[in-house]
Amino acid sequence: MKSSKRLGILSLAAAVGLGTFAPMAGASALPVQEGAQPVEIKISSVENVVEKQQLIDKLKELFPGTFDFLSASDFEMGSGFRYGGEDEDVVRYMLDFYKEMGNGKFVYGNALFVGEDLHIEQFNYQPADVTDALFPGQVTKEDAEEIALDLMKRIPDGSSYQLSDEWFPYYGNQTLTEPIRYHFTFNRLHNGIPVSDQSFQVTVLANGVVTDFYKMENDSEGYSYDATDAVIDEASVVEKIKENINLQLHYQINFNEPNSKKVELVYSPLPLVTGVHALSGDWKTAVDFSEEVPTLGEFMMLADEPLKAGGNEITLEEARRFAEELLAIDLDEVKLRIESVEKTDQSYSGREVISVNYMYEYRNGGYGTNLELDAQTGEIVNYYNIKPDVLNEIGQEPKPGRTLSEEEALTKAVDYLEEYAPSYLHHYAYPVRENVNSYNGEFNFAFPRVENGLEVLGNQLFVTVSPDGELINLNAEFQEIDQWPAVEEAITEEEAIERFNEALQVSLSYVRDYNADQAQHYHLLYVPGFSDKGYAYLDALTGQWAVGEDRVLPEVSHPWAEKELNHLLEAGILVVDDPENFNADEKITKGKALEVTMKSLTYIYPPFPGENERAQSFDNIGPDHPLFHVVEMAVNYGVLDTDKSEFALDEPLTREELAVWYIRALGLEAAGKHDAIYQLGFTDANLVTEKYRGYVALANALDLLTASQNQFRPKEETTYAQLAVSSFRLAREAAEQNHRFYY
Repeated sequence: MKSSKRLGILSLAAAVGLGTFAPMAGASALPVQEGAQPVEIKISSVENVVEKQQLIDKLKELFPGTFDFLSASDFEMGSGFRYGGEDEDVVRYMLDFYKEMGNGKFVYGNALFVGEDLHIEQFNYQPADVTDALFPGQVTKEDAEEIALDLMKRIPDGSSYQLSDEWFPYYGNQTLTEPIRYHFTFNRLHNGIPVSDQSFQVTVLANGVVTDFYKMENDSEGYSYDATDAVIDEASVVEKIKENINLQLHYQINFNEPNSKKVELVYSPLPLVTGVHALSGDWKTAVDFSEEVPTLGEFMMLADEPLKAGGNEITLEEARRFAEELLAIDLDEVKLRIESVEKTDQSYSGREVISVNYMYEYRNGGYGTNLELDAQTGEIVNYYNIKPDVLNEIGQEPKPGRTLSEEEALTKAVDYLEEYAPSYLHHYAYPVRENVNSYNGEFNFAFPRVENGLEVLGNQLFVTVSPDGELINLNAEFQEIDQWPAVEEAITEEEAIERFNEALQVSLSYVRDYNADQAQHYHLLYVPGFSDKGYAYLDALTGQWAVGEDRVLPEVSHPWAEKELNHLLEAGILVVDDPENFNADEKITKGKALEVTMKSLTYIYPPFPGENERAQSFDNIGPDHPLFHVVEMAVNYGVLDTDKSEFALDEPLTREELAVWYIRALGLEAAGKHDAIYQLGFTDANLVTEKYRGYVALANALDLLTASQNQFRPKEETTYAQLAVSSFRLAREAAEQNHRFYY
């Protein structure tokens, strides 16, 4: 427990009483699952012979002692269910738990059990208190790894899994108010070789508590595997790839940076090859094997010039009528209900869209989603046909239809594009990659965008056609791009090939085909790679390798802030523009300091569609400014005031100004601004700006910014190192008080 400090004539408790501090409880007690989930088919009560206590015993067996504080009444068992799909007969059971712990704290979680042996397939747990897992935490990554390994020993068949050194990039920033999480992947081995689609994901908090795991594994019983007694040696495969390598120069659109998208010019090797068969030496493509290395053909555009657009700007009523016609379903027991039709300022592609939210209602429930239309043309931006899912829900099998040939299905897909999204087809070509059929015979087509004769990855058109020609899915998110990297500035193909050959490495893996005739067999492949961090690409302008959101982290050393600085860098909270010359004792600007402060407390994501359309708070920080989202969030949560027309982002930040930010961030603005009631005992108290006295007193009392030799140094300019150390103090105080930013 921290020692208390005097606040002159006012006690800290009274100061908090004057403030606006009000810890916020979670919006809901149980976690919300987002995204599309597999269709669940509930089994009848007659089939349900599993009892709740069996599941509780299984959970406690896997986590001995962890859940002894929960009674049977804290658990709730769901009905058994099967996932929809061909030949699916495995029953799963969900066990949820929830308990109030007092003082506004609670625990919750769930576990998913599968099969006759009730093995745990999925687990999620939120402890009541995770402050001991905040930086620096109680266990290191090495300690957490041992905990994950011990868990695998208690899991049936866990001995057949091996810890992977697979690297997962973290997109965006972590926060300091959230616990440190260590993530581990275990790959299942067969004949000592990893199986590509069978793995275990485990998450351990920095206090040693396992909070999540997920088993990604198909029921492998009855599956066959290539033998290993006639494997081609690795050196021969490497030489084969080098002799046959062909490169594709293309554009690549990345959406990793807030408020912006980045277009890069990239070289990729063997664009149609996923591996080399370890027994035959044949090239593996998306759907087949080939003795000859496959190459991309010439691009044939869908249209030579813009087709006639679907119309002028449409009204909400016109959008409703279009949706009612498109979504109509000819079943007496199912009713289409349009729940809302609304215009959003922007889609992620920058286009103004109309979103139609709808529901198919039937006797025992409903099934719904939304349809997106371009507000300027009335064309489809995003559509997924859920009618087959509705038929499945009400127990009706879809009417059998003739199976189209792939050529016929492609013709249907183009017809749908011309009918529903004609405006941009002159930017797109016919597919150059093989169509991958889904498990139920649907045809999935990706139409590549072509600019300056080069394919654009990251902005394809996607169309899915059913076996009998019905439109299942259409996605037409066209991205407006003003400038494209100059092709003539790229390094030569010969130089690129040299870079690829230098970096080439291969690894053995069992890979399963999902085509009908190969769906139960694992092929042994040599999979090429060019980085030990997974996906990598060669920047065609610099000739350098890039790995996702690869950023160079400086090797920071500092007498008293080294651990804090390195954690900020690793978490993406502190981003250094010039890593080689970074000096932690340099003065930090207000703009950079505000970014670190806000990222320490909350996640900074790219804005939602239309979010940047709101009025800006400062004249010099507009929607296109890289700090716009940070600044507006700081204003929204009261960290910044808007008394001035501009935010002095390039000015240094004094300690007393930082004290103001911190106290506002904790919701103590009302207490801090009562400057007259505070007595400061510092020898330099006369240097504190009068209106900042309350903020400085509170910051010192809460150990956020402390005096040294009885001097606060209010006018001293803050350094990177000082901000780093105080950021962790602020985050811990916010976490202990359960004061959260919601984003």
